[in-house]
Amino acid sequence: MKIITEIGLPIGTASENLGLLINVEPKLKVSDNVFMGIRIAMAVNSQTLKNHDNTQFIIDDEFDHGFLSIIPTIDYYWQKENFLPYLGAGIGPYSLANNIDVLRMSSINSNANTFEVEVAHQIGFLVRGGFELGKGRFGLEYNFVPKTTLESPNEKERIGTVDSSYLGLTIGFVIGGR
Repeated sequence: MKIITEIGLPIGTASENLGLLINVEPKLKVSDNVFMGIRIAMAVNSQTLKNHDNTQFIIDDEFDHGFLSIIPTIDYYWQKENFLPYLGAGIGPYSLANNIDVLRMSSINSNANTFEVEVAHQIGFLVRGGFELGKGRFGLEYNFVPKTTLESPNEKERIGTVDSSYLGLTIGFVIGGR
């Protein structure tokens, strides 16, 4: 058994806040080149919020947002002495940020009201690759999470979408066996 710990950055998101990834993954060796694990990941500011009508709604993206995911994974390693390249995949639940603040603009009396929009949880896919060098680990991962539609709580008006898919660059270390 080995445990992987990684930190990293989401690449290409539209968030103006600093993004961060933290992964912890216990893994078991199931054959000479294959490991299976459970990746527990937290991503902050990896979501892209898109507003469908800027004249009617303002989506508040000032605060941090993100998700937690617990994904079963499988990785294939090529045996190369101390240098171990790998490819992996996984599928599982992504528990997205619960609420997003939305400001409704009213043209009748020029005031505005704020309300919260619930964001649904999604099943997502993980594809990754990289290498381990000694006890160090360097990787690139893509997390595909279907887009979530934002709707007003009462009128069911379509406000926008949340895209939680991201490309992540990670660096970490290996604890335990090879």
